[in-house]
Amino acid sequence: MKKISCIMSNYNTDSDILKLSIDSILHQTFQDFELIIVDDCSTDISSKETLKYYENNDKIKIIYNEKNLGLAASLNKAIESSNGKYIARMDTDDIAHHNRFEIEYNYLENHPEIDICSSYAYMFQDKSGLRFHTPFYKHKYCKCSIFFSTCLCHPAVMMKKEFLDKYNLRYDVNFYCSQDFDLWARCSEVGKIEVINKVLLDYRVHNKQLSIAKKEMQRKLASKVLIRQLNKLYSDFSNEEFEMQLILAELNQLNKSNVKQLIKWINKLVEINYRKKIYDCRAFRIVLKNRVFNLLLKSHMSIIEKLYYLIRYPFFWGFYNCYSILYRIIYILSYSRGKI
Repeated sequence: MKKISCIMSNYNTDSDILKLSIDSILHQTFQDFELIIVDDCSTDISSKETLKYYENNDKIKIIYNEKNLGLAASLNKAIESSNGKYIARMDTDDIAHHNRFEIEYNYLENHPEIDICSSYAYMFQDKSGLRFHTPFYKHKYCKCSIFFSTCLCHPAVMMKKEFLDKYNLRYDVNFYCSQDFDLWARCSEVGKIEVINKVLLDYRVHNKQLSIAKKEMQRKLASKVLIRQLNKLYSDFSNEEFEMQLILAELNQLNKSNVKQLIKWINKLVEINYRKKIYDCRAFRIVLKNRVFNLLLKSHMSIIEKLYYLIRYPFFWGFYNCYSILYRIIYILSYSRGKI
């Protein structure tokens, strides 16, 4: 039995990019692993030839789908074929840092209460230098964050195989997009998820990920998860309130016409959670404060409007003192001038 089973799904990945991804796994400092690659009926020649090149490597198992099944079904197939204690995810266009497995394996071994972990990542290529990260990495904050959206970098995840099997947790094949958000939402109900405060992956950003068609599908499927999550806390929500939830999930835009309504909605969420105690009350408020402040920061409103709403609504402040307000004013000014 291997300590780690790393699972990947390939579909027409550029040959050079695929090699970089596979080699980043093979060159890990932690070597007790198997790499399972499911080729999802690729139609190109280059990626198939690349996979053939690695077929004789004793660490690699390659599975060829007879027809295109999609990412979720292919990953499930890889999980069923795995024999590792932990399941590590990896995408065919990303690059794992050489010590990723070592750090994630040791983290899960030293924190037996944690079932799933991920890490930070650097985005490169079209948007070089951006960082995929969350300010919240302890499990109670991750659980609150997943109420709104995924807080995990999917290809940097490592999971306990025993945990997945115990609760029959697999990717939902009905989710062409947002299959990770759906899975983490279900996992967070029965297990604990944390993010390691380290950058362990280089995440490639390219145009195929940003297609309009895929964005619309992702929005539709993410909305299904949001409704399911919201029903646990408050099932009697109106259409207008769900529109506010879509803003909190960054699927709708915050603007000056809906700020007041959004503040009313988040205060209602805080009040309901205080009564039901589904999420840690303090963590829930902190995650909400951070999310709403970032929405204000990224909105298309003018600097004056952002500063007005920051001061007008105490919920934006964070901690109720003048230093908190001053810090956020400086942050807004710096962000607007492109210095952050």
